[in-house]
Amino acid sequence: MIVVFLVDGKTRLHLPDSKWGVDVRNKLREMGHIVQRTSQPEFPDLRCDAERHRRYELLASTGL
Repeated sequence: MIVVFLVDGKTRLHLPDSKWGVDVRNKLREMGHIVQRTSQPEFPDLRCDAERHRRYELLASTGL
């Protein structure tokens, strides 16, 4: 199952309900980010290129 999370009120992450997904969320919180679960469905993916780029940077910053 994929769940959509909003990070810092501006970047949506589509994360699996798995250990890795939980680890990513926890690491982002440890780094001072606000991570909130949304009720948004994973499809359709309406993220623009700028949001996708921010998503990549967030995920890379976790080192996971």
